[in-house]
Amino acid sequence: EARLEVQDCLDLIDYSLNHGTQTSIETQVPDAVPGVTGVIRYHSRGVFAVVSQSILPLISTHHHLIPALLNGNTVIVKTTKHAPALGQCLAEIAHQAGIPAGCFNFLHGDGEVSRRLTGHPEIDGVLFTGTAESAISIKKQLAPEYWKIAVLQSGGRNGTLIWNDAHYEKALYDTVVSCFLTAGQRYTNGNRVIVHEKIFDRFLKDLHTLAKQIQVGYQFAEKEPFIGPLVSE
Repeated sequence: EARLEVQDCLDLIDYSLNHGTQTSIETQVPDAVPGVTGVIRYHSRGVFAVVSQSILPLISTHHHLIPALLNGNTVIVKTTKHAPALGQCLAEIAHQAGIPAGCFNFLHGDGEVSRRLTGHPEIDGVLFTGTAESAISIKKQLAPEYWKIAVLQSGGRNGTLIWNDAHYEKALYDTVVSCFLTAGQRYTNGNRVIVHEKIFDRFLKDLHTLAKQIQVGYQFAEKEPFIGPLVSE
């Protein structure tokens, strides 16, 4: 899972670099009013707070971090308190890569640090991935400062719909993976299954049998488990 997440980040960087070059600094608009050519000029916004979560912490940080830097902004990154080494590693990589001082900044801390960061008067925008409760809290916090950009990514748990003509074995396998990947902690995990009545009893029995075969254990054990420990109590 970690290796896949790193690859996702590399793909995201490639995508952002390829599409970021399409953003013009200036665009002309012929006949904005009759006989007059208008001009649209794009500019960076300033300082962005990037706040990410404990599940998929690398890709959720990169989703915000890369576009912000590419468009001429500076960032203050606050990764989850449950994965402090990840944020520290990102900061060291940014330093080694020669990113100019002050462009990439990193903070350690808990939820209170995040709250103070997102509400700071000199922050021009908040880029957030996390729980719905936290997203709502940030929205309320920024309501008086309506000029600030707020990009709040908060996934909802998904329902899986399985009809009676589905590819049965694939539906069974994908349902188990969807529900239990990352020990069921992803915001994209499935949390309910809606099954056609004609195959309901069979599917329930087979799902139960397959789920019981999942290996649970220490993540670096010789026999690699499918589910390691949860990120916190």
